[in-house]
Amino acid sequence: MTRKRRFLLPAVAAVLLAAPRPSAASAPSPRQAVLDDVNKVRAQAGLSAVVLDDALNEGAQRHADYLTMNRIRLETAGLGAHQENPATPGYTKEGASAGPHSVIVDAPPESAVAVWINSLYHRTPILAPSLRKVGFGWRSGPDGPMSVLAFDLSVPADPESAPVEYPTDGQTDVPLVFGPEIPDPVPGGVRPAGPVITLAFPSPAVRGVEARLTDAAGADVPFYLSSPEKPATSFPQGGVVCLIPKRPLRPAQSYVVAVEAEASGKRRRFRWTFTTAAPVPVDAGEPGAVDRLLGRLVRLTGDVRRVDEDAGRHYLQVGGAKSAPVALVVLDRSTAAFAAAGIDGLASYAGKRVEALGVPVRASTAAIGMEVYSPDELREIPFDPPLVDAEDPGLDASLGRLVRLRGRVLRAVAVPGYAVLVLGRSAGREVSAFVPEASWPSFATKVEDLAGLVVVVRGVPELQEGRFIRVEMQRPGQLEREEESAKPAALDAGDAEALDRSVGRRVLLTGDVRRTGSNRGRAFLDLAAPSGRRVWVFVADEARPAFADAGVADFSSYEGERVRAYGVLEHPDAQNYGVTVSTPAKLSVLALEPPRVDADSPELDRFVGTLARVSGRVRQARAVPGYVFLQIGESRGRMVSAFVSRADWAGFGLSLERLKGRRVVVRGVPELQDGKALNITVERPAQFEWSAEAAGREKEQKE
Repeated sequence: MTRKRRFLLPAVAAVLLAAPRPSAASAPSPRQAVLDDVNKVRAQAGLSAVVLDDALNEGAQRHADYLTMNRIRLETAGLGAHQENPATPGYTKEGASAGPHSVIVDAPPESAVAVWINSLYHRTPILAPSLRKVGFGWRSGPDGPMSVLAFDLSVPADPESAPVEYPTDGQTDVPLVFGPEIPDPVPGGVRPAGPVITLAFPSPAVRGVEARLTDAAGADVPFYLSSPEKPATSFPQGGVVCLIPKRPLRPAQSYVVAVEAEASGKRRRFRWTFTTAAPVPVDAGEPGAVDRLLGRLVRLTGDVRRVDEDAGRHYLQVGGAKSAPVALVVLDRSTAAFAAAGIDGLASYAGKRVEALGVPVRASTAAIGMEVYSPDELREIPFDPPLVDAEDPGLDASLGRLVRLRGRVLRAVAVPGYAVLVLGRSAGREVSAFVPEASWPSFATKVEDLAGLVVVVRGVPELQEGRFIRVEMQRPGQLEREEESAKPAALDAGDAEALDRSVGRRVLLTGDVRRTGSNRGRAFLDLAAPSGRRVWVFVADEARPAFADAGVADFSSYEGERVRAYGVLEHPDAQNYGVTVSTPAKLSVLALEPPRVDADSPELDRFVGTLARVSGRVRQARAVPGYVFLQIGESRGRMVSAFVSRADWAGFGLSLERLKGRRVVVRGVPELQDGKALNITVERPAQFEWSAEAAGREKEQKE
């Protein structure tokens, strides 16, 4: 969700406007809609309607523009939002005049009045009996909306007017909680708290206030009491008596308020009742469902996809997309209530189905937020998610829903910010589980140790960019490992059937290295393989330092050797198979003296595709584009040759002219090329013997 600087009141809807908004085709302008909302609550309180004033509209709009333009400036935080600095961009006389006589909230017009009316200081001017004119302005910027309601408070209060109760006698749909307000009338800013209940006298000359709040059964409800005689803060409270329940009220329950006070020299008693709202059930996973209930009390059910923390708030995403989420919001100061209830951090809700009670509001242009204040408003729903295979082409039907996703870990890697487990492909899209880097230590395992295991991931699959499916995990309880033999299967790179059977499994891959190289940040060893197939061992660039420490400065040292690699066999396409190793311990050279064969022998065919020492006399020695070419024999009418890249040949220290006619022994893998030639790739001097001593040994071996 977008990081925002909070102003006088955060966008936590409270008073519920019972009637749904009209359709877009008949909807009034935002300014008219706010006026309608103001007059609706004034009518509930028995007050006359107010009208829009052009000058006040202009001032409110200019001030909303100023705040949107300067949102990140410290001078616009808190009560500073009511002032304008002439040296700051966007300053206007009209806006500066409107600011001190306005209420402000970072919420859109459709929920602004609902936020203001469930507060102490912002409610007071809206319900002033003498109010006649207002003005409204709003602006939606990159950090979300900003609403400003300006007042003409020039008409003095009538000392004979009746005190104003709110919630009013008989009112229904009263909210259950009170969100933060600046200044905060709750001692110490303690949350959660119930809705603001006020009795506003026309004069601050109010003394000896006594009050009581009871539920339908007559039980006392504890509350914080403030009055003109004992105000909640140093901020002016006028003639308002305020009760704020110390705990959220229960839904669909009746409550009785009783206040006794001395006002204008007389002792007076007041008694009235109200009923809290009944929540509307809504599924956060249903597209558009929460949008239709903005500003209404809901009992929201959703699957927690991820838990984020930003600017003193914790966000539990339960619906929408990552760029336009529906999220439950828990303030830092509310986390103590969760800890007291034995909840080990809010991330413990990740991958669970929850039910929350609250009021969703438009928190920014794209995001919807619903604040919850304690475990009383947020509970886990016992739920056994369905088991779905990561390779299932029908995985799309489970997008956005809590599932247990089963798959074999084909690849386990660490990327910036995340550990990633690739579980398969569904309908051509890669299916992966992502664990934030900060959460991974709690899993108490190395990322690469999960490769090849069959796991079950509990989470909500989401389609990302239309190209891959992603599930996020944040706690070990979201990852199960299926019991299976930990012993890797032995696999020969030349066994075509075994290759197909071993895809996705941990293997000990044995093969003869015919060439080495580097591509896309990875070193590779190209192993001798069956016709039409390629088998590789890959070493990621980040693993090179570990190999260097083990004495492997150049991967060409594996050329012409038989190696064994430990890892998960991947099969990205019809032709290629591969194992990726991350440490030298997972790639070893086998002690082997390859069989020797003469380059002119008809028996050479038996050694095609396997490691051998091929001996012969150099008949041709010349340079061709990119290579040095040595013909060392002819078998069954096919030329037998060794090829050395020109870059590698420089390290041999040999003259081509001196090699002509000499006997040599080449260590490597003979390969049949186009049915016409047998070639051996050579990359290092250790694969090549040509000395007189070597020639002598060859002669003795023939004799």
